[in-house]
Amino acid sequence: MRILSPYEMAGLTNGISYHKIFRNQEGGEIYGKKYRFDFREDYNDILHVKDIFIGDKKECIKIEINNKDAHIQTFQHFNHCDIYKKLPRISGTRILMKTALEYLYFKKNIKKVSLTDNAVYEKQDCKISFFILYLFKYGKSYYGKNFGFKYIKKQDKIDEKENLKIREKHFINKKNAIKELQKYYSKTKINKLMENIKDGETIINFTNKYIYPEELCDIYFKLLEYEFTIKPYYNLFGHILQKHLRFHQ
Repeated sequence: MRILSPYEMAGLTNGISYHKIFRNQEGGEIYGKKYRFDFREDYNDILHVKDIFIGDKKECIKIEINNKDAHIQTFQHFNHCDIYKKLPRISGTRILMKTALEYLYFKKNIKKVSLTDNAVYEKQDCKISFFILYLFKYGKSYYGKNFGFKYIKKQDKIDEKENLKIREKHFINKKNAIKELQKYYSKTKINKLMENIKDGETIINFTNKYIYPEELCDIYFKLLEYEFTIKPYYNLFGHILQKHLRFHQ
């Protein structure tokens, strides 16, 4: 039996706006919007589960099927995830997920799928947790915002509603933020980031207005991570944050 983490979510495969996946296709190729994906299947005789996946090493997406229970174990972007090897990072990633959900719905008659929200943006030395960014920016997780996934646990559903309230009252204290960032970054780098923040600015306003340059990616996330540890956020999501960051270390 799988032990559910505090941020495991479930979604309905027929709960999104489809671009009409075609049920009469044969073979593994599935046509998404502008892109084509090659779905393959493996059966594990020992565990008695089936893997549906894209990518030679199952690196693009991997879905474990046990009877009618589906769990997405891997989901990440690579250009080669579509047959033409031209899958763009943002729009293509979303189409990949939606096409996979459609594949489960139309090809496998699976109505519900679960996953663990470990979504990150990673480039060179920078890694941003979409879990934290999306809670601040939209009040929902990455998968909740983009694909309609919902939390499985009752308490997490309650916490999500509470988050919508407290994020509106969460203000950035520049003095405290600078004091924290000085532990990790130079004064020059901190000043570049702080130029874009008004003292007392809400976290919603900051995350929605500010598009950071690549060289500030790491300090930007360090600031969000710090703001996330401040009460009442830490009281609400601290247990999830600890597990989430530990997963990526």
